[in-house]
Amino acid sequence: VLQVVTEKHTSDAEISSTSYSNVFSKAITPTLNTSKILVLVSGGRWAMYSSNTYEGYYSVRRDSTEIMHGLQVIREIGNNIASGTLSVSYLDSPSTSSSVTYSLDAKSTNSSKTVFVCNAISPITMTLMEIGA
Repeated sequence: VLQVVTEKHTSDAEISSTSYSNVFSKAITPTLNTSKILVLVSGGRWAMYSSNTYEGYYSVRRDSTEIMHGLQVIREIGNNIASGTLSVSYLDSPSTSSSVTYSLDAKSTNSSKTVFVCNAISPITMTLMEIGA
């Protein structure tokens, strides 16, 4: 492991867009263009309320390139849907020694319904680990 950068995002993130919207981003500058970057994203609250007619999606991007995505809703409780926390990892090969920015984006499938991604009580952490190769 050549370097580790991490950030905890504690600001309210409430997404009602049907297009991906940025929740937060973190940059890293690899020391070698052959390095791998292990991207770890965890936490949040990923809640939806008062309807079971929409879904929340996440996307992890390197600069403008999507490297992974998924559906984050997994259960219904009464009339509320909640999936709890996000926990994803991805081993990326950016092939550069220039700065790269990794971002977490989210979207709702219904523009009148909000996906509550994180807040101060339920933050999301992104950790980027450069692994020499």
